[in-house]
Amino acid sequence: MHRRIRQRVCTFILALTAVLTLSGCYETKYQVFGREDGVTVAGLEGRYRFEDNGAISYVGVARTDSGNDYRFRAITPDEPERQLGVFRAIRISADLYIAQFTPRSRLWDSKSRADHGFIYMFFRVIRDGQHIVRIEQLETEWTSQTREEQQQLQQAIRTIARRDKVDVWEREYNNEGLSGAPTALKKFLLDIAKAPLHVNRIYSRIE
Repeated sequence: MHRRIRQRVCTFILALTAVLTLSGCYETKYQVFGREDGVTVAGLEGRYRFEDNGAISYVGVARTDSGNDYRFRAITPDEPERQLGVFRAIRISADLYIAQFTPRSRLWDSKSRADHGFIYMFFRVIRDGQHIVRIEQLETEWTSQTREEQQQLQQAIRTIARRDKVDVWEREYNNEGLSGAPTALKKFLLDIAKAPLHVNRIYSRIE
């Protein structure tokens, strides 16, 4: 059950796998990006549909009452009320962003994951003119590589972590835990956002 909940989470905030493979989600104890780092993503508010293990699910995005932060609520067949919370968008380039989710976001069963910190994922918005038609969840391209290429990528990530003076380890539920000085953590996440990325999941706007 907990594994299914974790998969649902890193489905809009998104997710996933083993040590230093840059799968998508990172976690820090303290906030890395302050209010001044957040931006408004024009037209992001709305309702989106996505497929999760063959089932159709939905996520709604709206602005918070103040600042540039956003509220989200994911509606899935298994967890209709579980996934809700707040995130901040940090622009990397054009329509590429990092999303920083607050600890008060309800991402997992509160008893099993009450200790989670700030969580980070990468996403791109695709527009038709000024209108957002879909959101793409992004991960690095390691999944399509050979074992040797995966090992080379992992070594490259370790090199980035050492250079930026950041410690990386696998957290419970397969998030990558990060620790280091705030400026070092920010630099590491921005450097990772520049790595080759591929689309792991698509969220299509329906309204």
